Amino acid sequence: MSSSEGTNIMLTCEAVGNPLTVYGWTCDGENMLENTNSLNITPVNRNTTCTCTAPSILGNITKTFYVHAEPRGCPLTLTPSEIVVKFGDPILINCSTSATDVEGMGWEAPFGGTGFERPPVVTWRVEKLEEWTPSPFCYATLVDGSQCTVSPLIAVYKTPDFVSVSDMGHVPMVEGREHDLKCDVISVAPVQILTVTWYRGNETVLTETFNESTAIPVNASSTLKISTQRDYNGLTFRCEAELHLGPKGPKFLPNTSSPPYTAVVLYAPEFKNGNESKEVLQGENVTLSCSADSNPPSNIRWIYTAAVNSNVTTEGQQKTISITGITSANAGIYICVAENEAGRNTRFVSLVIKDKVPLLVIGVLLAVFAIGLIVLLVFIYYRKRKNWHSSFDIVSNATDVPLTVSSNA
Repeated sequence: MSSSEGTNIMLTCEAVGNPLTVYGWTCDGENMLENTNSLNITPVNRNTTCTCTAPSILGNITKTFYVHAEPRGCPLTLTPSEIVVKFGDPILINCSTSATDVEGMGWEAPFGGTGFERPPVVTWRVEKLEEWTPSPFCYATLVDGSQCTVSPLIAVYKTPDFVSVSDMGHVPMVEGREHDLKCDVISVAPVQILTVTWYRGNETVLTETFNESTAIPVNASSTLKISTQRDYNGLTFRCEAELHLGPKGPKFLPNTSSPPYTAVVLYAPEFKNGNESKEVLQGENVTLSCSADSNPPSNIRWIYTAAVNSNVTTEGQQKTISITGITSANAGIYICVAENEAGRNTRFVSLVIKDKVPLLVIGVLLAVFAIGLIVLLVFIYYRKRKNWHSSFDIVSNATDVPLTVSSNA
């Protein structure tokens, strides 16, 4: 059977016998003084198992009662019943009642507790909360002498002292190699609601949460593994620590961001132009330029057969071969080599020299062309003149043509 906690209950045991039966009672193994067929439990404050024993000529007759004490609701209301507070901030919770059977009420707490006060309201107030697991409770004493308590849910949080990004390997970032960055979050609580987010530039690249359950401040860390690319050179990486405090927390999530970490990526030279072949007329001037994109800047050099009419100049990260009045001696393969601590690359330029047509030959050809053109023009002129004279002769001899007159008779 069930009974509300704090109420009275009577158990009854019926047995038929002659002579008159004498009853015995035990509750939770303890003999009770009652020897009648009923037992009063005043009040019910816990689950209890009671047994009634009635002797008879046929033997003992027993009956067992299982008494379940249902918790009685406490007539107290907390405002707020759940609260999220930053470590060191003030806190205030009201405890109130509208029940008429409450004799007095108060707060029990390691700090900020109150005395026994008259209803209907008593307040727990702390100007500076510096306890990670505060456990205050409000109690009420009822007119029947019983007590009940209610406890608020208090979540205390602390933002990190600082957040930073560091290089775990303490070695340069090199293109094509894996590199680890570490985000350190110092003195944060509670860590189980912490989320660390990594950013490359403005792009989110990793989000991490933590399973450790503790109320006091701890240090946390997150590792970002990078497959290094040359495009990352000069990019900034940062991490952000954010506390997710739930619907009872502040409107804007508390977050702390690390200073930016600027990546310096070492990568081998890459030429802006590929291998090529050039055809050049003898006697012309030629320039061959070579530059490469790399970090750190490359040492660039040309490998070729030197000549008196060629020289090399340097301007910034570009090396240029200048050849004046190119000759067949300048023909061949020119190799540009770019090298830095990350690697080496080469580029080939092939120079093919073509002879110029002699000026005398050009003059003769022009003369032949001019003579041919003149002959053609003269021929056309005389041909037209001859045709004109033939037409004139026919017209001048027109009187020699007989005329015939016909008449109709």
